Amino acid sequence: MPVPTKASDPCRPQDVVVTFETDKSDYAWDDKPEIEITVVNTGEQTCTVDMGPTTMEVLIASGDDRVFSTADCAKGDKAVVKKQLRRGVPQSRTITWDRKRSWKDCRDGDVDARRPGTYVATLESDYDVGAERQVFRLN
Repeated sequence: MPVPTKASDPCRPQDVVVTFETDKSDYAWDDKPEIEITVVNTGEQTCTVDMGPTTMEVLIASGDDRVFSTADCAKGDKAVVKKQLRRGVPQSRTITWDRKRSWKDCRDGDVDARRPGTYVATLESDYDVGAERQVFRLN
């Protein structure tokens, strides 16, 4: 990927540091997990990162069961969240999981997934090197 020359150019993955964390490790039965994605540009030039739900996809699983993805059925304006990153100035986006199951084919999303147990959230993107998976428990 070429070095960005203007602010609207995409950031190079090697110039972006991503942190990914849940607000808690243990949630009450009615608590909704919040997951914060923070990106920082370490390059010299201001550049742009798409922090949208498809390009920075948050996946939640319980064992082998894929329970939720921010990319499921994200369309139009909701699918793009472009942020201009100045060197060293963090930009964040918080995803609140309503504890419902999602499906790639957009079928009924009102299936409750609030079974007690351990869940793992991971970040899938071009910029996720070093973004550690988050393990949390629903009670």
